[in-house]
Amino acid sequence: MSTTRAMPSGRRRATLAAVAVGAAATATFVGTSALPATAAGCVELTPPQITSFSFAPGSVDVRSGEKKVKVTAHVTDTEGAELVMATFESPTGPGGKSSFAAAHLKLSSGTAKDGTFTGEAIVARGVIPGAWKVRSVSATDVQGGSGFLSYEQLGQKGWKRDLAVKSTPDLKKPAITALTVAPTKVNTKAKAARVKVTAKATDNMSGVAFVAVELTRKTKGATGTPATLVVLKRTSGTANNGSYVGYADIPRWVGTDSWLVSADTMDAAMNQTEYSNAAVAKKKWSRSVSVVSNNDTTMPALVSATPSPTTISAATAVSVTARATDAQSGVASVLVTWEGDGGSLTVPLTRTGGTPQNGTWTGKGNVFRCLNGSGTWTATAMLTDVAGNVHKYTAEETAAMGIGTLTVKEEPGASSTYPDSQSDVVPDTSYDYEDYVAIEQ
Repeated sequence: MSTTRAMPSGRRRATLAAVAVGAAATATFVGTSALPATAAGCVELTPPQITSFSFAPGSVDVRSGEKKVKVTAHVTDTEGAELVMATFESPTGPGGKSSFAAAHLKLSSGTAKDGTFTGEAIVARGVIPGAWKVRSVSATDVQGGSGFLSYEQLGQKGWKRDLAVKSTPDLKKPAITALTVAPTKVNTKAKAARVKVTAKATDNMSGVAFVAVELTRKTKGATGTPATLVVLKRTSGTANNGSYVGYADIPRWVGTDSWLVSADTMDAAMNQTEYSNAAVAKKKWSRSVSVVSNNDTTMPALVSATPSPTTISAATAVSVTARATDAQSGVASVLVTWEGDGGSLTVPLTRTGGTPQNGTWTGKGNVFRCLNGSGTWTATAMLTDVAGNVHKYTAEETAAMGIGTLTVKEEPGASSTYPDSQSDVVPDTSYDYEDYVAIEQ
């Protein structure tokens, strides 16, 4: 199964991280990446409260293999906690390298409004040893409110925050030793084409975590360049010396051009090796696929978009139903935003009926529990098709199409300021590539 969206410049590393650490997957990127539904312009009045936190054991030895650390937190929230996470970080090792492990906690007893959440953080073999710290504990509720505790704040509460790790650090990068793409010529005028990718990869210690191969159209697009990313599955051997296979789908309507091959591999200790197209050519591996395809230069069209309800106040859930068309390559993504004095609501939609050429798209967004004023919010929209054509609709255009506005009513006594929060520090939720891989292991 493939998904279609854009591969904007600079997004490749994060995208690889997002799809690489699970089982084998294939994703075709032409358009904008999916975003969570968000409402901006106000601040969550009562963030989730983390009332206890612990983990066990307090020390692990991963010299012979990975170890699991059980993490427990108790969270209360008037709306209901949805995402609870704890992240561990190593001291800085040779070359400025750090290692990470994270636990996504799930409700194990009680309710989302007052419950215990548990999960496991996996400390991989080959990580940086020493005195690890709990980098952060965070909880997010269904309205987007976030409670956050730093290492310092955990200490102030007298809660456990240090993890001792014994490890022989893995500082050597993994290597791809063979790479083949076949066939090297495809025609997608009538239907999408599938390309088989095979590779061999080695790692002397912690083991290969993933091998990913990307095919990118040589000619860059104005807003996004079609690209296909495939994360290979190990079919034989071991994580230290294995063979990997995957399948990359090249869609229709992407024009006649060469698609260039690049590759990436990372081991369990987060050492990474990237192979540019030039590096692939130097290795005398398959470096490109010749694609014959029709051109799609027509922007996708938004036919309708209906919010429900149309009158909202704090903590309102808004459902959106839209119809979008694109006669050739098909619609890849639909994003609708309502904005006015006091805030905005952005809802990414998912196709739930029809076809990419003529389909029904639905989604839901939540307005936070506070609003900075009443008024009318008008709609804008952005659609992207598989070929990378983008259609942006202004508020004037959506009004002319009959797309409804949102009437916003501020609740009496609503405020846009936090009460005493668990944290007076804005949490850093921007994980880099290595962080994300560690979290998703």
